[in-house]
Amino acid sequence: MKKTIVVLLSVFLLLPALVLPCLAEPSVADFSLPRVVDDADLLSAEDESLLNAKIVGIGSDYLVDVVIVTTTDLQGKDPMEFADDYYDYHGYGYGEDHDGCLLLIHMDADRGYWLSTTGSAIDALSDDDIDAIGENIVPLFSAGEFFKGCCAFLDDVSAQFDPDSGADIATPPEGIITYGAAIGVLDLPHVVDEADLFSVDEELALSEKIAQIGTEFSFDVVIVTVTDLLGKSAMAFADDYYDYNGYGYGENHDGVLLLIHMDEDRGYWISTTGLGIKAFTDSEIDSIGDDIVPKLSAGNYAGACDLFLDDVYEQVSIEINGRGFQPKLLVIGAVIGLVIALIVIAILKAQLKSVKSKPSASDYYIDGSLAVTGAYDVLVGHHVTRTKRQSESSSSGSSTHTGSSGTSHGGGGGRF
Repeated sequence: MKKTIVVLLSVFLLLPALVLPCLAEPSVADFSLPRVVDDADLLSAEDESLLNAKIVGIGSDYLVDVVIVTTTDLQGKDPMEFADDYYDYHGYGYGEDHDGCLLLIHMDADRGYWLSTTGSAIDALSDDDIDAIGENIVPLFSAGEFFKGCCAFLDDVSAQFDPDSGADIATPPEGIITYGAAIGVLDLPHVVDEADLFSVDEELALSEKIAQIGTEFSFDVVIVTVTDLLGKSAMAFADDYYDYNGYGYGENHDGVLLLIHMDEDRGYWISTTGLGIKAFTDSEIDSIGDDIVPKLSAGNYAGACDLFLDDVYEQVSIEINGRGFQPKLLVIGAVIGLVIALIVIAILKAQLKSVKSKPSASDYYIDGSLAVTGAYDVLVGHHVTRTKRQSESSSSGSSTHTGSSGTSHGGGGGRF
């Protein structure tokens, strides 16, 4: 009898432990796990932070887990087995089916990549989709652009899980480097120093000035340095870089990009978009070039960019707020006017030194010289000449063109 009571009591105590898991909601992903595991040291700390931010956004929007792993050792396994085991053994995935995918980049002797899918990701990413992703990321990985390749991968995954996008995975135009719109304007890198022209402190200082302009005017500023234009003109490269990376504030993508290319024909190009086209006329872009070229030629690249940002701040402020009252110009104008007036008076006074005044009006009168008779005027006709006044809108001074994305740009540049 006692044994029966003990058994019944044990079943009663264990029953909640058996039933409650069945009533609980499906489990979510374990966010204490790292989503970017860079054992091959292919990414910077900033790169990992940006990728993690994108992955969290994808998980929040679509309840799908995304993991990126780099390694130099597959531990005797093939890439497929390594990727599947890594995902499973670490407990990644949303819900009971562990929805998600893992991108493995292996830098061993047979370096390559593998994309492992689980749960809902199996249906979302077909074999054709996975092949399309490979076509997007392989050229970037081959060029050593691992961060950009991972960004392209995350954009493709996000597009496939977005039920409202209606978009298939698309390969950007050849030579376009993309970070992806999913990062957001504020999180995009605004100083991209591919040519390694800036120190860490210089890059940070430039980024802070750009952030100030963006905060104050909602106007985007980007500085890009490269050693290879990928077969494009400086204008096309700058325009495409701005467009395909999702830069710009508002629906018109207001902003400006300064490209410094250190190829054989090293030079610069300033690309303007939206409000930037109005703020920077062709003559003003030429003036900025006059400011920065001496510093670029002298190798003071950070100084040139700092001066560029000062010019940007001034021109955008004028475009948004107007020139306003400028006391300095008023004082300068008054002084110049006074000097000219004194010079003219001095000349006239010198010409009158031989003239002497007379004490009486009769001294100036000649007898019989004044005869007043009746006179009148008759209007016999009239002729009016009219000249059309040039409208303000037709003389903005900003020439524009259309980039490969269909976005209008202004701009100009030169060599140094």
